Amino acid sequence: MFPLQPHLPSWPQGTALLVANLSNRFIRPPADPEEMTVCSYDQGELRKFVTQIVLGVAICSFIHFKFDVVQPLFIQVVMAPFTLWETALFKILVLKYSEQQDPALKRPFVVKDQNPFASYVPLLAMNYVC
Repeated sequence: MFPLQPHLPSWPQGTALLVANLSNRFIRPPADPEEMTVCSYDQGELRKFVTQIVLGVAICSFIHFKFDVVQPLFIQVVMAPFTLWETALFKILVLKYSEQQDPALKRPFVVKDQNPFASYVPLLAMNYVC
C-alpha cells in the first residue's frame, strides 16, 4: 500500500465494522453499509489522509513555481502538522490514545461535514417557507 506499511503497527484483524459508503452521496442515494475489518478501514482512512496531503502539496507547489506566490506554500507547511495532529489515526497509532480516553476515536470515525455552509442550509430553508 504505502512504503511505510511495514513500519506501521499491526491492526486487529478479526474485528468487523459496519461502515456507511459516503463516497458519492451527492450524486446518488447512500448505499447500504458495508462490513470491513478494522485493518482495512484504518488503511482506507490512511489512504484518504495521504491523498489529501499529497494533493495539497501538489497544488501549493504548482502555485508557488508557476506564479512565485509564497503564502499558500507557507500555509501548507504550517497547517499540515496541525491536520496530522487532529486525525484520529494519528491519535490511535502514534499517541496511543484509546476509545476510553477519547470517545471520538471509536471506529468508524465521525465524518465532519466538509462544507462550512452546511449548517446554514436549514436556516435558509426556514426563511424561504411561505
